Amino acid sequence: MKPCNIELILDALQKCAIHFEKTSPVVSNWADEIYQQIQEDLYRVDLGDMRTLNLLLDDAGNFIHPNYAQNIVYKHLEMQRKDTTGMMSF
Repeated sequence: MKPCNIELILDALQKCAIHFEKTSPVVSNWADEIYQQIQEDLYRVDLGDMRTLNLLLDDAGNFIHPNYAQNIVYKHLEMQRKDTTGMMSF
């Protein structure tokens, strides 16, 4: 099994936050929050967060359409039983 490359994950989260900043603020805010959690305490981030980040990328490594990305993040937050009421949606 390969070790987890935290710098690679942080880079992907940063790119995700920047990419979706205007088109899907929910996704951008989620990525920024996970980035900050990793910086504070690596062990607070779970596998679901990493899986969600992976789902936001297509096979070529590009980010998917903002509407699909936002739907994936909403579903992830609901699975974590986090309240999504009042989050911006398009």
